[in-house]
Amino acid sequence: MNLMEQTFEKISTKKLPLKGKTEVLNVYRIPINHLKYNVKNGRIATFVSQYLDEEGPLPEDKEEFNKIIEKFIVDSNFKAFNNTKNNIRELGQMEPAVVLSDGIVIDGNRRFTVLRQLNREESNSAKFEYIDAVILDRKIYNEKDVKRLELNLQHGLETRVDYNPVERLVDIYETLIAEDINTGKPLFTIKEYARDAQMKESEVKKDKEVAELLLEYLEFLHQPKKFHIAREQKVDGPLREVHLILSSRKLDQSKLFEIKEFLFANLLTLKEDPTRMIRALRKPLEDERLKEELLEKSEDTLDKIDEVLSSNEVQDEVEKTGIVNVPIEIQENIIQVTEDAVDSSKLEDARNQPIEALRKAVNNIKQVDKNSLTYFNDELRNGFNDYLSEAENLVKDLREVLEDAE
Repeated sequence: MNLMEQTFEKISTKKLPLKGKTEVLNVYRIPINHLKYNVKNGRIATFVSQYLDEEGPLPEDKEEFNKIIEKFIVDSNFKAFNNTKNNIRELGQMEPAVVLSDGIVIDGNRRFTVLRQLNREESNSAKFEYIDAVILDRKIYNEKDVKRLELNLQHGLETRVDYNPVERLVDIYETLIAEDINTGKPLFTIKEYARDAQMKESEVKKDKEVAELLLEYLEFLHQPKKFHIAREQKVDGPLREVHLILSSRKLDQSKLFEIKEFLFANLLTLKEDPTRMIRALRKPLEDERLKEELLEKSEDTLDKIDEVLSSNEVQDEVEKTGIVNVPIEIQENIIQVTEDAVDSSKLEDARNQPIEALRKAVNNIKQVDKNSLTYFNDELRNGFNDYLSEAENLVKDLREVLEDAE
């Protein structure tokens, strides 16, 4: 069905940014049974990937398809969904949706879902049988135009609910990394995405790098592009800490692969506050001695992890449950190596503390302007002498302690 060929009641107008300019378009009252969810909706990408992995292709029948995607929309953010549902039940639909002429909803999937549910719950009333929406001609606007509009709408309104962090990384992958089947290139460049999402290019570049790390992590698990696993593990926070560590200029670049694998093993095994623990690994990984010790202790365990994750037993379990597990002894070994490295780093800091404190004191003394001493009055001269004497006594005490310790 082509919605452009249908006759619907005109409700109002809405301004939309399209093809580089602002268009004023009509808003129509459209029966919800004419519409279909957008399977490329970034907020449900991990749910779709899980379904395809576990159940196979989505149904071709529109209503069966809509039932499945409806559940994904609700599950993606249950609290936000209920808030929207309560608002629409009490006040009606306040913000128009945007749909394509073939009936696919590209903005307003949550509103569409709410209206579907309310229509079922209050079947005696026609109040929720329609959605107010702008219709875009599929022949005029291509996939890139639609994605650009989606970015403009999502990032241009403060009231929008943010993506689940992992869903956002998947959307970054789909937009900036995955190759378009028609062009063989990603849909957007970093510059284009930053412009349309109203973000700094440096922020988009970092998000792209984290999304690439997510792909590598799933490869490490032997579960390529099974993004729902990352969603269940809630890896966004820890993964961003991994990115910060790998971006450090102090890191031994010749050991980057081994370091990355060790950090990925922590992503998999750490259960309590993994973000904090991975953040704490930065110092020991930047220290040559501690880094070598850490990698040596974990080498055999990393080999075992790879062997376990590639086994048919684990592959079958993941296919059934969507959860990746490794034996408890492997988890405990990685946790122990991590804790030992962090503790050693803290001890090293404690040992170096006196030297660091003295270094700062020497630098502060170097900042004293000698020429200004000649202009001191008696009060300032006396005060300076008092501090100088105290400094001399402190240095004397430190030297005596150091000599006694020899």
